[in-house]
Parts: sequence; structure tokens; C-alpha cells
Amino acid sequence: MDQGKLIAEVLRLTQVRVGPKDPVFAAVEMNRLALEESVGVLLRQAAKLANSITAAGTEMTEHLEHVATQRIQGNLESARQVLESDAKVIRRHIASDANEARHAAAMAIQEVANFHRQGDIVSTAYLTISVALALTLLAFMAGTRFAPALANVPVCQQVRAQR
Repeated sequence: MDQGKLIAEVLRLTQVRVGPKDPVFAAVEMNRLALEESVGVLLRQAAKLANSITAAGTEMTEHLEHVATQRIQGNLESARQVLESDAKVIRRHIASDANEARHAAAMAIQEVANFHRQGDIVSTAYLTISVALALTLLAFMAGTRFAPALANVPVCQQVRAQR
């Protein structure tokens, strides 16, 4: 601090004149030195405290990162287990649905086959009736055509006589 300013401030506040060689300045200088030393000690302690706080913060950060990592890994494992369980349930549902679809398809195929079998039976019956009618018609036509010629055959004359 400037001695001139200090002398002027003391005069203004206390109305007492002091000079640069006054013994009070020795006390002021001693006070300044003691204060500088105390401030130096406080600054060194503050630096140590700041380093200690920084180290504790770093340690806390590392610990929190470790805890967070463990929790995240635990959550991921839980999510994996849930997804795996859900996937099993979905696979069972898909398998069940596929079996139901296979059963329904088999039933539909069997119904189609039965329909075709019934159609085959009907077709066979129509064919049989058609062939029988055709043979009957041919027999009738043959009988009509050959009847006059057969009238003179001795076996036919005996059959007519028995009627």
C-alpha cells in the first residue's frame, strides 16, 4: 500500500498526523508481513484442499461410472432375458399357429379328395349306366334286326312254343 495515501487517510479519519518515519509504520509493516505469511499458508492449504477435492471428485466419478456400468449391464442382461423369454413364447405361438394351419390344410385337402372321390363315384355310375343303356339299345337293335332271321332257327321255335 502507498504510504502517502495511508498517511492522508489516517489524517482524514483521526485528525492525527503521522510521518513516514513514525513507529506506527513499523507496526503496519509487521502486520503486512504477518498477513502475507498467513495468506500464503491459507493459499497453500486451499491448494491442498482443491487438490483433495479434485481427487475425491475423480474417485467419485470413477466409482459412479463403475456403478452405472454395472447397472447398465444388469439392465441389459434383464432385457436380454425378457427378450429371450418373449422370443420363446412367440416361437411357441408360431409353432402352434403353424400346426393349426397344417391341420386346417390337411382337412381342406381331405375334403377336396372326398369331393373328387364322390365325383369319381358319380362319374363311374354315369358311365356304367350309359354303357348299360348303350348295350341294352344295341341288344334291342340287334334283336330287332336279327329277329326275323332267327325265327326259322329250331331253338327259337322251341322257345316260342314254350311261351
